[in-house]
Amino acid sequence: MLKYLLVLILILHYVNSMEQGEFVKVISKDDDSIRSLTYSDLIPGTFYVSGKTLLFDNHSTSIDTSAFYFSSGLASLFGLPLSYYYAYSETNVEPGNISSNGVVSAFAPAVIVEYEETNGEEGYQLDQDTVLGWIRLDLYGGFDIESTSQDVSGTKNGKDFTTKVYNITATSPNGLFGMRFIVPGASIEVDGTELNANQSKSDIFINGYYDSSINDKSLLCSVNSPQFSCQSTGPSGNANSRLALATFFLTKEYNVNAATFNPRALKIKGKLDIEIGLSWVDKANIKGVEVKVHSSVQAFNNGKKFLNTKFNSKFSGQLIIFSFDGVRPDNIVYDPVQGEIVDSEPSSASKSIISSLLILFAVLFSLF
Repeated sequence: MLKYLLVLILILHYVNSMEQGEFVKVISKDDDSIRSLTYSDLIPGTFYVSGKTLLFDNHSTSIDTSAFYFSSGLASLFGLPLSYYYAYSETNVEPGNISSNGVVSAFAPAVIVEYEETNGEEGYQLDQDTVLGWIRLDLYGGFDIESTSQDVSGTKNGKDFTTKVYNITATSPNGLFGMRFIVPGASIEVDGTELNANQSKSDIFINGYYDSSINDKSLLCSVNSPQFSCQSTGPSGNANSRLALATFFLTKEYNVNAATFNPRALKIKGKLDIEIGLSWVDKANIKGVEVKVHSSVQAFNNGKKFLNTKFNSKFSGQLIIFSFDGVRPDNIVYDPVQGEIVDSEPSSASKSIISSLLILFAVLFSLF
C-alpha cells in the first residue's frame, strides 16, 4: 500500500509541475501553426484532440486542421482496436475554386514479445529468434484515460496568442502497458524536447511484465499456442529473456516510405505541404539507465502475416519492431513522435517530462 501511495504522490507532483509551466516553454517560430485545441474523452477508452487555424492573405484563405485520436477496446478505422491516429487536412479557398486534401495515419502498438536472442543478431528477428511469450495489446479492451491541460502564451507575427498543451495518459486495465501523450497548440519545448502544433509526443511504458500478479496468464494461452493467437502467455522463467514491442504504422491513400534523412523514421508522401509520419529514437530507459533500442521495419505483407490482421486494401503501412537492450527489464520507457516530419532527429527518451516520471517509478519500485 505504501508503494502505491508514493506513486500517487509522484504522479500528482509531476501533474502539478506541468500545470505550473515548469516543463513547457513556448518557442517563437513565425512559420509554425498556432491552433485552438478542443479535447473530448466522452467515449470510454478514447480521447480526441483537434486544432484549427486560419491563415489569410490578399488572394486566398487556407484552413488547416490537425487532430489526434486515441482508440482502445473499439473497432478502429484501420482494423486495430488499439491505435493512435493523426489526421491532417487543408482546404484552400480562392476565387472560383475550392480544393481540399487530407491524410490519416495511425500508430498501433500490437504485441509485447518476450524472446531469447538465438540467431546471433541483436534485437528480435521475426521467425528467427526464440519466442518465450507475449501479450496482445489490442486484446486488453478499454484503457483508462486521464488528462490535464496547461495554458501557454506567445507571439506570432507580432500578435499575442494563448492556446493549450494537453498531457494525456492511457493505461491498460492492469497497468502493465501505457502511453502518455503531449499534444500542443503551438511550438513548444517540453523538458528539452521540441514539438510543433502538428506533432504529438508519445511516451510508452512497460511496467511489470515479469510479475505474474500483473501479467496474468490468459485461459488456455501458452507459448505452445499458435503464435500471438491469444492475449497473454504470462512471463517465462528464462534467465536470458528480453522484450520487444511490435507496432504498425499505417496510412490511408498515401504510400509509406523510409525517410531519407533519418533511418529511424517513416513518412507519407502526398499532395500536402507537410510530410506526415512517425519518428523514433534509438534509446530507452530501464530503471533510469539509458539502453539501446534496436528497430527493424518490415514490409506490409509481413505485417499482415504477423497477426493475420485484415487491413482494408486502401491502407498501406509497415510493421516496426522495437527491441530493448536489457535482460528481464522491470520497467521500460520509450518515446516515438507522430505527426509532421521535420528534418531533425527526435530527442532522447531521457529528455521528456514523462520519461522523468517513469524513471522515478522504476527507482521507487526497485526499493520494495
